[in-house]
Amino acid sequence: MKKSMVWLIVGLCFIVLSKTVYANDRGWDENGYDQGMEIWTEVEMNAELSDHEVILFSADTSKIKGIDVSYAQAKIDWETVKNEVDFVIIRCGYGDDLTEQDDVRWKYNADECARLGIPFGVYLFSYAHSAAEAKSEAEHVLRLIDGYQLSLPVYYDLELRSQELMSSSAKKQMIKTFCDTITEAGYRAGIYANAYWWNTFLTDPIYHTSGWSQWVAHYSSQCGYDGDYSIWQYSCTGRVNGIKGDVDMNYWVKPFSKLNSDCFPANGESEKEAMSNAIYGTFY
Repeated sequence: MKKSMVWLIVGLCFIVLSKTVYANDRGWDENGYDQGMEIWTEVEMNAELSDHEVILFSADTSKIKGIDVSYAQAKIDWETVKNEVDFVIIRCGYGDDLTEQDDVRWKYNADECARLGIPFGVYLFSYAHSAAEAKSEAEHVLRLIDGYQLSLPVYYDLELRSQELMSSSAKKQMIKTFCDTITEAGYRAGIYANAYWWNTFLTDPIYHTSGWSQWVAHYSSQCGYDGDYSIWQYSCTGRVNGIKGDVDMNYWVKPFSKLNSDCFPANGESEKEAMSNAIYGTFY
């Protein structure tokens, strides 16, 4: 190979390596699975937020990793965990608004995350089969999160086989009732379900056009859902220092600059506007 060609290749490599890019490189999980990669160039990022003269924030979500926890993790050493994860989603309870259905570790987990400044949201495991029961479940959440400053949404956890058998319209009304009740109280609502649910039951446009966050569970090398989503739960057998035993592991896959409530679109606000507001305050 001629020297000129060698130097040309070296020069091109230098240009590529020195160029600023924003990578959603999910890297490798603890089981050795390649999580895939998405690259945004600075030009693409600037084009996405072209209303501003300077756009400089990282879309590298490979470091934005979180866990979701419940009573099943027993007493967590949050002083240790805070150095291991970027965010947490805490189960607050399950079913109707009954104190005996509060998660027994909810208050301890929420208090510790608040004390240590760990960004957190919540989820409630649903047993509802009607809009009336969904309303009670939303009120269950609101009772428990009162007084806490959430950084992430309130997620509605849908998993029951009996809920799968409900009609599409009944499921939609139930989910809408829960999410609207949460939103009207001033919180961001979201839906948690596995990839099969998202691909089979949660296909109505309402699940993507109402400002609700999407959290997808799929334990594989890549997420098995092609729609838009904010969080991918990629493992249920993760290990984190400070927690005894397995814990669910998640990736935050939205290119937001920081994890707080300002990053989530308010009613009528687009993802672009929310992303901009998180950095600049007001979109204009």
